[in-house]
Amino acid sequence: MTLGGVIFDWDGVVINSARLHEESWELLANELGLTLPDNHFKAGFGKRNEIIIPDILKWTEDREKISHWGKRKEILYRNLGRSKGIPILDGVRNLLQSLKHFGFPCAIGTSTEKKNLELAFEQLHLASFFFRNDLLRRCKTRKAQSRSFY
Repeated sequence: MTLGGVIFDWDGVVINSARLHEESWELLANELGLTLPDNHFKAGFGKRNEIIIPDILKWTEDREKISHWGKRKEILYRNLGRSKGIPILDGVRNLLQSLKHFGFPCAIGTSTEKKNLELAFEQLHLASFFFRNDLLRRCKTRKAQSRSFY
């Protein structure tokens, strides 16, 4: 069997964004005067804000607030990413260089917001390793999360 390409998940596979995401939730909770439940971060990691806010944090069911707070959380994440840097996981750059050298196309399948990806691409100089298509394709998973493929 021939390998035609590689699709990577993003958070926890290419970059280690856990601390930045956790801190951005803490900042948002502080701004809103709300509390974070124990173990919220582990329960929500990898899920969309539209799931985390009502189902894990139990802050609100109001779709407008969920959208607004989710967008604010991602702004806080990007601000932290700009000030602290977004770390790439050990060995990832070498793997990407090898895959590129041997002609394997790479793509990303993630629930991460596009602006977050763009910030990491800019900081980490990753654009040359991945097939980038500005037309996003979404597919629904069993957990009703959407994934974008770049």
